[in-house]
Order: sequence, then C-alpha cells, then structure tokens
Amino acid sequence: MRGKEIMSRKLEYLNVSDALSLADDLMVIRRIRHLPIMDNGELVGIVSDRDLLQAGLAMAMGFSKRTEERFLSTVLVGEVMTSDVITIDQNADVKKAARIMSSRNIGCLPVLAGVKLVGLLSESDILRVIAGGGGGANMKTLFIGACTPIYMLQVKVLGIRLF
Repeated sequence: MRGKEIMSRKLEYLNVSDALSLADDLMVIRRIRHLPIMDNGELVGIVSDRDLLQAGLAMAMGFSKRTEERFLSTVLVGEVMTSDVITIDQNADVKKAARIMSSRNIGCLPVLAGVKLVGLLSESDILRVIAGGGGGANMKTLFIGACTPIYMLQVKVLGIRLF
C-alpha cells in the first residue's frame, strides 16, 4: 500500500510569516494537529499542536486566554515551526512511513510528488485503515512490528493485537 492511497489530500497550510494565533485558530476550527508551512510555494516547515503547546507554555502561568491570544499573535509560525521536515514520496510504502513516524516520534509526514506537497500522511490515516480493515487482506500483517504505541493505544484488527 502506498502513501498516496491513504493520505489526506485536503490540505490546510500557512505561510512562514503568518501569526501563530492563526495556526492555533485553524487547528481548532478544522480539528487538525499539523500544518505545513509554505514560503513561495515551497514546503519549509511544519507546525504541530505540540509546537503550539510549547509556545503557549509561558502562558500557562495563570495568564488569561486573552493574554495568551495576544502573545500568540506576536509570534510568527516561522519562529516555532520544525524546519527540518521529514517527508515521504507519494509512492512510499505505508509500512515504511509508519516506521519513520514511530522511530522519529512524529505524528505526520508531508507527502511529496517530486518537490510539490500533495498531501499529509498521519497516524490517524494509518489507524483509520487498520481499524476499518481497508487496504486489502494483508493489512493485519502489514503493520505488525511497524509501529510502537504512541499514545498507549491498542488496536485490534481481526482479533490480532497489533500494538
């Protein structure tokens, strides 16, 4: 199974000069955890909900939500994004992608066709396939040993404990 078969194609992204508050709003409204960051049409980074959490930790000292929002509006996504983005080709094997995410402790991989961003492959995309049994009869063996539990999640497919 290839990444392009299960990746999310409906992309939300921000520009490197956008305010972090916009990333926060977009993640909440769209119920997403990762945003690719673009600069002149090129993928230059990614911001995750963890990045937002770390940026907002200073505000966890008892400040109001309004103060936190003001703070986030002064920070640019380019200042907190992960710039050393690990990507995969759209034809990469999903098992390989799962191993990369597991070993690097990351929740998503931007998917490229050449240098063009064409999708995001997330833990949720992979779990959706496993839980739904989609992707062919070989899914139960495809993921055995490919992932480690990131959120102490146990998934059972066809009665086989995968994690």
